[in-house]
Amino acid sequence: MTTLRQVNLGDLVLEHEFWTNPRSITGLGEAELEELAGDIKHRGIQDPPKVQKIKNGGSGHVELVVDGQRRLLAAARAGFKKSTPIEVIDHSPDVIELNEVLASKLLMDVLAAGNHRSGLSSFEQSENAERLRKSGAKLSDIARSLRRSETWVSRFLKARSSATPALLKEWSTGKITDEMFKDLAEVKADKQTDVLAEVKETRKTGDQDAKGNARAKVKEIAESAKHAKKVQKADAKAEKMTKKGEQLTGGLATFSKNVEKATETKPEPKKITVPSRAVFDDFAHMAKRKPATHDYVKGIMDCARFAIGEIGSESFAKPWATYIARLEGRPTKVAKAPKVKKLKKVKAAKVKATRAPKAPKAKPKKATKKKR
Repeated sequence: MTTLRQVNLGDLVLEHEFWTNPRSITGLGEAELEELAGDIKHRGIQDPPKVQKIKNGGSGHVELVVDGQRRLLAAARAGFKKSTPIEVIDHSPDVIELNEVLASKLLMDVLAAGNHRSGLSSFEQSENAERLRKSGAKLSDIARSLRRSETWVSRFLKARSSATPALLKEWSTGKITDEMFKDLAEVKADKQTDVLAEVKETRKTGDQDAKGNARAKVKEIAESAKHAKKVQKADAKAEKMTKKGEQLTGGLATFSKNVEKATETKPEPKKITVPSRAVFDDFAHMAKRKPATHDYVKGIMDCARFAIGEIGSESFAKPWATYIARLEGRPTKVAKAPKVKKLKKVKAAKVKATRAPKAPKAKPKKATKKKR
């Protein structure tokens, strides 16, 4: 259940650090505020403003109005004094310390609520979108708060970024439509003033079709500006490609010069004389007469003997044999034949010989004495 509380009119503030009211134009005209003041004078404020308590140093706080700007301005016009109690609703019960991040979140909450008696104009919506975007809000979140599509937000943010202050002013006061603003923002900044003057002149003709003629004029100017941008972009691309080609050509020319210079100054390699057979024979004789003890020297001497065919490669020590095999492209290791598992010998089961049962030994008969 929403709890109402009373705050004196003079204690309610509309602006604060990091906070600007989302409404800047729409519904703030003299006639509109007078009309709302007349209603408040007779019936009072029917829809309580929404406020947020903001820390203001120490233990104090201010009552910041986040939704209800027009109602407060109209109440002052209706004769309400600063000491007049006004019923308000808290946006949240807590007292917060406002910063840029919390201000953006608060603004999105207020925009999403949509509790405006007079809806915000496209100019005000784009202004708030720009403020939120600068604070780091996502495009999707901004669009959801404004109840607009992401495409709409993106297009108007782009148009605002290229529009001059004069063009923004014409749009904010409703002298040009949303579509005309977007189209005119396509024109270069230094030409927007002249184009605006031309469009205004077209609308002053007094013809019934003056507005239609003005829209057609703006469309024509916008299409011309878009075409000029495309041509400029294509020319820039072509110029970039030309520069790259020139750099490549220049690089090739420099490379060719360097090659020529290197060829001219590089001395001819010295001719190497192949040793005669006598040299190898002498090396072989030395190896026989006084065999080397060091493996490295022994390998070199064996190479000399190998060169004249005195020994074969199998005579080399293992490191040198591997080295020669690698140079000749032969495998350095001989693949071992896969081991064949030996079958276990099955021991023949011992068969016990069955012997025939022994015949019982006959007991020798006792000799009987003969009677005489």
